[in-house]
Amino acid sequence: MNPYRLAAELARPVARGYLTRTEADAALLAGTLRAKREGRLPYDVRDVFGGLRHILTLNLENEERRRAMTEHRIQRRIYSVIEKRKPSNVVLAEAHDVNGADGFPFDETDVTTMAVVAMRRAVRWEGRRNDR
Repeated sequence: MNPYRLAAELARPVARGYLTRTEADAALLAGTLRAKREGRLPYDVRDVFGGLRHILTLNLENEERRRAMTEHRIQRRIYSVIEKRKPSNVVLAEAHDVNGADGFPFDETDVTTMAVVAMRRAVRWEGRRNDR
């Protein structure tokens, strides 16, 4: 596999927590060494590995930014649906809709957790407001 493509593709698993950064770096180093052994890499391994780590860092920052924006969009949509007193399945559907529209940066369990936490906060807030 092309080590440059691998560096870009490892950003999503690292951002989701499936891989640690150390494991991703080890995969990049192994891919770089394999490419050098096969003769597909005419450059120094250390230089290529440094460039691959930089590519991974840039893609990881982009993925984290994308996840933060999606989380914000999910929260905005959830709270607007909760304010209208819609059932929980509608809230979950809206949250998953936003996640899908943004290219699924979160797993299903992450989105469900966000929705459940928002619904619980809304119920607690509503209870406090009615106690006055």
